[in-house]
Amino acid sequence: MASRYLRALALLSLAAAQEPNITRCTSGAANITTGKAFHVQVCNLFGATCYINHPYIQDCATESLEILSGECKLYPIFEYVDKWVRSGASAVEELSTQNDLGCTEFISDGKAQLSGACAAVQCSLGGGAWAGPGMTGNSPPTRETGVTNTATAAWTNFSIVEISDDAKQLKNVFLYRTGDYVATTRRTYTWSTGGVTLSTGKLPTSNGNNYGALACLV
Repeated sequence: MASRYLRALALLSLAAAQEPNITRCTSGAANITTGKAFHVQVCNLFGATCYINHPYIQDCATESLEILSGECKLYPIFEYVDKWVRSGASAVEELSTQNDLGCTEFISDGKAQLSGACAAVQCSLGGGAWAGPGMTGNSPPTRETGVTNTATAAWTNFSIVEISDDAKQLKNVFLYRTGDYVATTRRTYTWSTGGVTLSTGKLPTSNGNNYGALACLV
């Protein structure tokens, strides 16, 4: 009886928790590459225009990346000493490397701290509607069985996506469509503390070894 009561309290807590403030852009720049950051290539196979940005950017027009259907574009991983503060006099940017892949999260005092490989993603569904990240199932870590009808499947939507360290070799991630969502391959995190809930899904990537045709001799 006590365990059922505790589980009920936990569910009520999750239901009452609010998502942290996240910038989800529906506009952006054609190019936001820079020589000061590690980059990955984001390929848009969704079938419509998509936008990807760090959840705490200030200006979609200059800091969000617009990727048309069928395009691949470079997306910079911006790292900051304080992962939450990304603007103003207290923002301290540091050089990013492939070791900064993977979304590092921490929630304190009702605010989420997010590393540079955490991202918000929106893809157009037409008519002013937008697809965010999700996967089939009722909040599973991974999907074990295939789905034959996305219209009748149960769905879990995520707050943000992770550009994972699986991309460190070939440095690619992909935006696919599944139902009315941007496809993710698994749930990587769900934080719920201090009245804040943040859920993260992992973007698909082409894993492998980036070896050339010949051994590197220098």
